[in-house]
Amino acid sequence: MNEEKNKSVVNYRFEMKKRIDLAAYAGVFILFVNFVADIILKKCFSVISYTEYMIFVLLNTCVSMLPFLIVYHIKCDKIKKLIIVPKKEQCGFAGWLGYVILGFGLCTAINFITSLISTYMFNTETGTVVSQYVTDIPSLCLGVFAVGIIPAVCEELLFRGCIMGSLKKYNVLMSVVISAIIFSMIHSSISSMIFAFFSGMILGFVRIYTGYFSAAVAVHFMNNALALTSGVAGNLIGENVENVMFYLSGIVGIILTVVCVILIGVKKIKTDCIFSENNLPSAQSVENTVSSSGMLLVFVLCAIAHMQGLLITLANGIMLVIVLCAIAGDMRGTDDDN
Repeated sequence: MNEEKNKSVVNYRFEMKKRIDLAAYAGVFILFVNFVADIILKKCFSVISYTEYMIFVLLNTCVSMLPFLIVYHIKCDKIKKLIIVPKKEQCGFAGWLGYVILGFGLCTAINFITSLISTYMFNTETGTVVSQYVTDIPSLCLGVFAVGIIPAVCEELLFRGCIMGSLKKYNVLMSVVISAIIFSMIHSSISSMIFAFFSGMILGFVRIYTGYFSAAVAVHFMNNALALTSGVAGNLIGENVENVMFYLSGIVGIILTVVCVILIGVKKIKTDCIFSENNLPSAQSVENTVSSSGMLLVFVLCAIAHMQGLLITLANGIMLVIVLCAIAGDMRGTDDDN
């Protein structure tokens, strides 16, 4: 009996570590695809039209996300099973709306703070490249579709859907943190990584508290759309307008957060809190995360991604080969176990 129990525990831990690795491999793959796309854009940006640029952005999103969505669908659980929770874990429409507004308010407030830090401490500009080339309503609609709707759906499907859904059964809080870490790693700059981590945590909490995948998509889309429209307003009307919208959105975000906390109720949020002692990850879960080869790879590649020249190209290529070999080995091991 004890031998069977020990074997079950070993298999449980082994399966958890493999799923953590798979999540990290997804981040590494997306980093590599984004890096290649960035090289192509720098070579061709001056000779392609705005529409061609939008098509390229859409293709890049699909190419970087689709392979791992397929892998998760085949090797873990069906995607529908990963993103849909039982009815008893879902809140009503009022709760859905309250947490969406709360999530949007928190994301806006954090974006305001990280943007100030980025501007005044690191002397880097924030904003989207797309907003610089929007000149009319049709181009704005195309921009909202390409950098607002599609990334919100695809990224949430992978990070808060597949990655969180596959890890949630081991520990809810761990699934939120790991998905947020990997989500932050696929962003290009330090300031955007910091914001992406905190927004990833918020999106994870919204997903857990509401029980709806659509809630996280809604918050993600609203955040992307706000960034795009404020940039467009600055280009079409004047830089002063963009600055006003920036400070106004930060203030509104803080106000929305306070109002939603009051309306939802501090007691309700405490009751739902996944930071309770019972929900904290076990020492084994933390060890599996820290010792994950995939997590180590994504951290190394993220550090390399801020380097320049031939070294980054070579390192990215080596990392991708390692990741693909590791995935092949893990998938083969999964089939053997079955």
